[in-house]
Amino acid sequence: MIEYSVFILLGIFSGLIAGLLGIGGGLIVVPVLLFLFPLIGLGDSPHLVHLAIGTSLATILFSSMASIYTHHQNKGVLWDVFIRIAPGIVIGSILGSTIAHLLPGEILKKVFGVLEILIALQMAFGRNPAPTRTLPSGVPLSFFGVSVGAVGTIMGMGGGALTTPFFMWCNV
Repeated sequence: MIEYSVFILLGIFSGLIAGLLGIGGGLIVVPVLLFLFPLIGLGDSPHLVHLAIGTSLATILFSSMASIYTHHQNKGVLWDVFIRIAPGIVIGSILGSTIAHLLPGEILKKVFGVLEILIALQMAFGRNPAPTRTLPSGVPLSFFGVSVGAVGTIMGMGGGALTTPFFMWCNV
């Protein structure tokens, strides 16, 4: 019974972070799931990392929908930008899930760890350039969308940790 309360608390915390920061919570959920899964008998699975990432992506669906609804109600979603970047993100997500499926769990765990450290360092110490750029269009924006989709899917996150700083840099 205690594991259910821990999962509920994880959901509440990651949902709160998702709503406040515009990220899906995967940066928090995946490591916590990697810790919790062995406690509920999944520790011997050779696909433990894959299970944590897939489960994180499934939970992000709900936190993202709730966050989108609230931000939309507060006029905080630029739907024209969403429509322009979404196709690239979908293609990148398919690419990322294919790559993640092909990687052994230990390599995937290392890739996740390195990328999470880089994102944390950028958030903590990164120099924030002045928002003087404009949002690219066409191929550059599509390439960014593919990159966000691929990296986000490999890491089990929605991609907000990547798109939010980029949009701020582009003065969106």
